[in-house]
Amino acid sequence: MFRGCGDGAPERQDGRLPHGTPREGGKRATERATERATEGVVGPPRTCLGGMGRTSVRHLLALSGLAIAFQAAPAHADAGPGPNRHGPSAAVARPSQAPERGPERGPETSARPLLLVAQAAKAVPPGTDLTPITVDAADGAVLTLGPGDYPGQIVVKDKALTVMGDPGGTTVLAEPEAQAPVFVGPGGWLVLENVTFKTRSEDGLAVYVQGGHASLSDCRARATMQPAFYVDGGSLEVVRCRIEETRDVGILGVKSSLSVRESAFSGLSRTGVAVVDGGTAEISDSRFENIEAEAVLAGGKSTVIVRNSTFSEIRTAGVVVQEGSVGEITASRFEGIGQAGVLALER
Repeated sequence: MFRGCGDGAPERQDGRLPHGTPREGGKRATERATERATEGVVGPPRTCLGGMGRTSVRHLLALSGLAIAFQAAPAHADAGPGPNRHGPSAAVARPSQAPERGPERGPETSARPLLLVAQAAKAVPPGTDLTPITVDAADGAVLTLGPGDYPGQIVVKDKALTVMGDPGGTTVLAEPEAQAPVFVGPGGWLVLENVTFKTRSEDGLAVYVQGGHASLSDCRARATMQPAFYVDGGSLEVVRCRIEETRDVGILGVKSSLSVRESAFSGLSRTGVAVVDGGTAEISDSRFENIEAEAVLAGGKSTVIVRNSTFSEIRTAGVVVQEGSVGEITASRFEGIGQAGVLALER
């Protein structure tokens, strides 16, 4: 998926599926976003990243119970007087105040509460196409899904919707035609519980949020070819979810707000959680293991906060903070890390 390191902002796809979800045109858009997310990170298999000679790195090993707050500061052309006399090649990792947290909701959905239950729940039997059901659902509707497979796509725009799967974890969202089984557009507010995502084999992702908000709990995504959860200009809350064996980033936020709690990431070929272009990510009580790249990445003047989380068998680094971004890591454990628990990068 990482074919180059462009300098431009991530593309927004030109074409959309019905109801706004990307098909073939969306594949390149997510690739460009993941390229942007990983630009400058050292470590295979990203051939476009170059070597350590072009990247000045300061290693901060975060031990269990040790709180570290730092900011990867930009290089300065001059070395004149003042607090920024670091020179053009010194990576700076300095104590700082805890960064301000970003909004937990997207700008278009901030007035909505987390859960709206304005109507009696409607039971939807397995095998029902979810596209017309969710498109036609009233604002505040609640849908309950039973054990079994559900074709179609959950589509939420300009309204709130709650979809609850079987507590036993046997509800499967399987939509072979759309690139993502779930799409949340501008003004949309989705609460989704207890589902497993079955995605398209060649280019599928599980959840696509564009300008809306989604709250996922007790959900599972496995073996997606694109980011499992992709958020573009919106917000996403993830609680007690599992993302396993993806071939791309687990969760990618572009100009977005991410909240991840009590969740597990394992067997990923790329980054676990990445936030870029001025986004924020708060991660707590979560586990990252057997990841081929860094577990958490903050890039493009973004902020990442990690608390009470465990990182093990990570090929490059537990947390990577690129130049201009801010990271705060508290009471987290790093074991079996390839390079370092925390890396602050500067070009």
